[in-house]
Amino acid sequence: MAKNLLFLIGCTLCILQSQSQLPNCPQQPGQIPNFSGTPSQVNPANLNQVISNDGTYSVGEVFRYTNAVTIPANINAYIYIEAARNATIQTFDNNGAGLSARFQPTIRPNPVNLTTATQEGWVQFRIEFRYSGGSMAGQLVNLAPGLQYRHFDIDGYTNGSTGYFRETGWTTGQSGAYFIAPTSLTNGGSITDGGPPDPTKWIEILGQTSEHNGPSSDPNVTYTSQFGPVNTIRFRMGYQFVKGNGGNITNQVAREYAVEFGCFDLTNNIILPVKLESFSGVYKNERVKLNWTTSSEVNFSRFEVERSSNGIDYTEAGIVFGDGNSSLSTKYEFPDDLSPINSNIIYYRLKMVDDNETFSYSPVVVIRKETNISGGLSVFPNPSSGNSIQLRLSSDSKGGIDIKVYDLNGKIVSKQVQSISDGNNSITIKLPGLNNGVYIMQVTGRQHTQNLKFTILR
Repeated sequence: MAKNLLFLIGCTLCILQSQSQLPNCPQQPGQIPNFSGTPSQVNPANLNQVISNDGTYSVGEVFRYTNAVTIPANINAYIYIEAARNATIQTFDNNGAGLSARFQPTIRPNPVNLTTATQEGWVQFRIEFRYSGGSMAGQLVNLAPGLQYRHFDIDGYTNGSTGYFRETGWTTGQSGAYFIAPTSLTNGGSITDGGPPDPTKWIEILGQTSEHNGPSSDPNVTYTSQFGPVNTIRFRMGYQFVKGNGGNITNQVAREYAVEFGCFDLTNNIILPVKLESFSGVYKNERVKLNWTTSSEVNFSRFEVERSSNGIDYTEAGIVFGDGNSSLSTKYEFPDDLSPINSNIIYYRLKMVDDNETFSYSPVVVIRKETNISGGLSVFPNPSSGNSIQLRLSSDSKGGIDIKVYDLNGKIVSKQVQSISDGNNSITIKLPGLNNGVYIMQVTGRQHTQNLKFTILR
């Protein structure tokens, strides 16, 4: 079944005509915030001080998930109960239901007897991520653009033929909110209220008016908000009651909500121990030669070369030690024998480790073992959601190539020269600052020129 993305900004509803999914961001489990542990209630004025939890949940209370993120650093998640309207929290996080790694509070209307013509309520949460140790302990984590907040299983039930009770979800500060069509969710529009903070513009998503019995991750009842650079995220979990001709509802039970975070990227916040200028690989005769260049190294320890056959699960292929401290351009290489490897596609990345074991990852280089690449050259991934893309091509000799990127109006938006080797080449092409859209990459070698299209989708 074909799926289209529906994109909301304020009250505007339009169709994003590109791919059928949000930009993909494969991550290791430790990079994804995990709320499966039991949170500790902490003093709002001193987040290190654990205080007694009396089992009731009031506005102003704060709960800490210790080491909710472990890669590339240990990070605590703090969830604040920031405000409430006509609603109370019955269970702060129900780890016994659904996927326990999600944040899953149960929320009940207040009053629980729904007797008015309409009643709407919500609980407002604020989440912050802070370093749990080291020199940056307690400091806010500044996330790179692209963080995704995913709200699942937003449903309800009918009350007579014209009345209903349904769950709602709210977010603020997002760069966009997405449905995957077809969907039973409804755009409730843009709402500005007194906050907190004051004033605040929210997008409200209205749940379906029937119980959803399928998987909790069913996109039919899920929406995603995506953020730019951010260190604080506010969201509301609520409900909407319309009596219609169905009469009063007595003693409405608490309902469970579920959210998770994806595309959790710290690259805006980490001071890298090394500045990587280039990273490429060449395949020939069952062997790969990886090459990379740095322009500076500060208290740097080593490169751990990691290999994967699926782009998700990596193992260490070898270690290359760095210069330690240098402001000069330094070149490195690493040979790898692929004759025992059955996969035709191999992924490589560099784990760049500082003297104190802080680390970051390089872009991924993709190697194909086939002797020829269909069409002469290709790019990966396509569409791309980052500031770089992998160009793959095979050559019968070493030399230089000119690479120009054009927009669909014929304007050159990027121009660079790269060196290639005899064999299959995989080269990282930096493309910072490009807007969403379709582009043409023109690659000119010694004897001929080839063009190919690719898409930027952030």
